[in-house]
Amino acid sequence: MQKGIDEMDREIFARNLEKWRELPIGGGNGLRAFSSEILQWPDGRLLAQWRTARDYAMKEAAWYLKYYEPIFRGRDVCEVGPGIGLDGIWFAERGARMTFADIVPDNLRLLRRICGLQGICAEFYEINNPLKFDLAQNFDAFLMVGIVHHSPFDFMRRELRAMMKFLNPGGRVAVMAYPKERYVKSRAEDFTEFARMTDGVRTPWAEWYDDAKIRRLFGRRFELNWSRNFNDDKFAWFDLTKKGGQDVV
Repeated sequence: MQKGIDEMDREIFARNLEKWRELPIGGGNGLRAFSSEILQWPDGRLLAQWRTARDYAMKEAAWYLKYYEPIFRGRDVCEVGPGIGLDGIWFAERGARMTFADIVPDNLRLLRRICGLQGICAEFYEINNPLKFDLAQNFDAFLMVGIVHHSPFDFMRRELRAMMKFLNPGGRVAVMAYPKERYVKSRAEDFTEFARMTDGVRTPWAEWYDDAKIRRLFGRRFELNWSRNFNDDKFAWFDLTKKGGQDVV
């Protein structure tokens, strides 16, 4: 991160950087691997594993992929924390102009390679300071699947304030997070324990979100259009629109 960042913020960023160089790549079996290791795989193995993961993901993601397909088509969309690009590549194949943003350089190198193998044109942005974005353009939509709940609320609120400056007024934000019902059911003592239960022992943080909390996270500049839990309360989806006027967070 750049100079002038609070030490606690540096620590949060460093923990996330260490954790999220490890990517979920399985087809429902919880398989994870470091992007630096996956980059060493030959093309055939990489594509075979990617397609296995994609086919499995469609079981949970088909409904929101189909919902956003006409909304994102022909639009500039930034996916933050895209992993191996299962969602973003699907939208790119159907006419969205995708930019992939990630904090881990090797994740972006891997995704650039996958896009090349799939014949996908996209832009890539390394987030080296999550509290000061320097994107090359504004966007019509942001897609964040499994991102906002993995940093403490106050940190993520400030990160979103920096990020959402690049969302056009009237633009959409699509967010997947963990619902309160999942947290309560887990009986975790705190968000640190919850993180280890949901995403493995190397995961530093995971907290729940509901409508009221997501509204506080994004602030008065955003309208919550709708939300829903899915997959037996394992996930929560939130759809928001950015209002006009100056930033108010």
